[in-house]
Amino acid sequence: MNFQQTSECFRNMNFLNDKFTDTRIPSALSNEENKLLEESVEAKMKELSSLQLDIVENMDRIQMLDDHQKLVQDEL
Repeated sequence: MNFQQTSECFRNMNFLNDKFTDTRIPSALSNEENKLLEESVEAKMKELSSLQLDIVENMDRIQMLDDHQKLVQDEL
């Protein structure tokens, strides 16, 4: 798999898509341990989303640098 395919693969991934349904226990039924676990899961999902965005942005930068390098090589 080359860089372009990898980049498209990450762009098309959505870790927060419909596969993940809301499985939270209603707050009236959940105990303290479950509430803490739910908060932890929510924080990790936000972090995952942020990291996914970082990956896509870094792949864009790499692609731009690669394109620039090709142009510079052509000029030489």
